[in-house]
Amino acid sequence: MAEDPAAANAAAQPNATTPDRRFFWLTVFEYVLIATVTIIFVLTIVLKLNNLGDLADMETARGLITFVITVGTVAIAIMLALTAVLIRDFDKRLVVGKEILTTLIAVLGTIVGFYYGAATKVAEANAGTKPTISVAAPTLNRASDGSLTLTANITGGAPQYTYSIKYSPETIKPVENQTTAGPISAKIELPNPAPTEITVFIQVKDKNGAELTPSKEGIKLPVPQK
Repeated sequence: MAEDPAAANAAAQPNATTPDRRFFWLTVFEYVLIATVTIIFVLTIVLKLNNLGDLADMETARGLITFVITVGTVAIAIMLALTAVLIRDFDKRLVVGKEILTTLIAVLGTIVGFYYGAATKVAEANAGTKPTISVAAPTLNRASDGSLTLTANITGGAPQYTYSIKYSPETIKPVENQTTAGPISAKIELPNPAPTEITVFIQVKDKNGAELTPSKEGIKLPVPQK
């Protein structure tokens, strides 16, 4: 006599009134997962934030919120997915799985869109902002041996810098394509007869290509006497 497939399937399924150990371990796993996520949140806040005032910084707050939502969403999705796997009825299991997938995609899609949208705006803002390069007022210094040195300091932009210096009168030898992390020191050989004043034109370019061009008037400096 052939065995009824429906009866065999019913016999294979656990009785609804029989305690199922799987659900006990599922509950244990869920509590462990919740505790783990909580510990991660606490450690992140303690180690990454020096004080709550750091949350006033937009980038810090955005990163923390994104982290919390992402980890929380994934943790909830794992718990729901395990619950769906342990549901006895296959049709219900499939429906619950689809609902979990739809919810997860919607939430994570929002997070990813927010994160990359913010990153794009920051990149565009940075691309439209040219770093400001400035040169501290140069000075002429005469050493005890009578030699003359031009000193200055470059700030702003992105070091290393490449600089060139031209002088007026043009009989003074210019300085071409020298590199520095900021300080400028250039020896000057004055023509004979020596002028009482020289004009300095300093051109600077940083490693990213941002450039400081001298004004047409240049910087007039008195020549210290011996």
